[in-house]
Amino acid sequence: MSDYYIGRQPIFDRNMDVFAYELLFRSGEQNSASFIDGAKATSTVIINTFTEIGIEKLVGRRPAFINMPYDFLVNPEMISFPPKQVVLEILEDVQVDQALIDRVRELNSAGYTLALDDFIFDEQWQPLIEQADIIKFDITQLDRSALQEQVAMMQSLGKRTLAERIETQEEFDELLALNFDYYQGYFFAKPRIISGKRVPVNKLGLVELLARINEPGTTISSLSDMVGADVALSMKVLKFINSPITGLPRRVENIHQAVVYLGMDTLKSWITIMAMSELDDKPEALLNLALSRARLCQLLAEHIPGTDPQAAFTVGLFSLLDTMLDRPMEEVVSSLPFVDTVQLALANRTGPLGEILTLAINGLENTEPDISVAAPIENVGSMAVQAMHWADCASDAKAAA
Repeated sequence: MSDYYIGRQPIFDRNMDVFAYELLFRSGEQNSASFIDGAKATSTVIINTFTEIGIEKLVGRRPAFINMPYDFLVNPEMISFPPKQVVLEILEDVQVDQALIDRVRELNSAGYTLALDDFIFDEQWQPLIEQADIIKFDITQLDRSALQEQVAMMQSLGKRTLAERIETQEEFDELLALNFDYYQGYFFAKPRIISGKRVPVNKLGLVELLARINEPGTTISSLSDMVGADVALSMKVLKFINSPITGLPRRVENIHQAVVYLGMDTLKSWITIMAMSELDDKPEALLNLALSRARLCQLLAEHIPGTDPQAAFTVGLFSLLDTMLDRPMEEVVSSLPFVDTVQLALANRTGPLGEILTLAINGLENTEPDISVAAPIENVGSMAVQAMHWADCASDAKAAA
């Protein structure tokens, strides 16, 4: 068993009634956030909210504010929950480009409530202001004159305004005079840390499931079998789909029903989020690289007579097992039910599959191959680009990966 943590801070209206809660990433009992990757932090918050605790236990019928980094916003599959109880909080450091603007418009049209976090007016924000419902101001970032001017500007546009980082009665009185709609800060309440024990998911199974769900031939039946084979994963999927956030009219009792109700796209997004959360001790790029290797090995094998593309895919997918599990590859391979050709390829890089793996690694790292595969292969570089694009789509990782 491992521990999960989440921070919950109330947001009040002008009558000092709780309007909503912001859900915050926490990695321990310390009441502060320390993380590098915003996408992983958001993934962890979502997993803990919907599968470990339950959103109804965290916020009741009130809205839940959740931070949304660029990666989540521009990938449709990363935001799959119905738009009735979650406020998507667009972070102040997002890259405002056309992809983001188009996606925010889609989210607005779909009925999501959008909030701009730590807002300081700049012309680049204009397209997002038009779509936003709530504008959040960090009162420590603007002097009172600039704050008053920008709050009045947003209110004239019909936007609801929220003041955060309030720490004193004097600040609260001043902000009331500016007619903010909502108030948040240590003056009212520090985030409450909620924690508990969670059943760990099989990380290898999760990586494999993430890869398989992107295969064209994957069926709902095969996905049901794969999810059902992992007790912890089954529990999380069932808990998520039976939570109020999905809006289902009746309770789902088994994995096959869950997969049918969720559908391929929603299950894909949920598995992606879960993978990012469960692999929180490893760089996100590591998962993306494993998927890239798997796909490139598969593409290369399709050009070599007598080689099984699916076996090549498996070799590429598990070629980083030693790094993911912090164990020697020989030890990892010996504990898994791989056929001899796959074991040799992973442990020693020998045999036809080992040569394909080496060629794939060289292709992805832009180095010259020093091996002789069973047949000459042209356009390895082009296939490497295809593989990386496929992996980006499969893991919703950053484009830089």
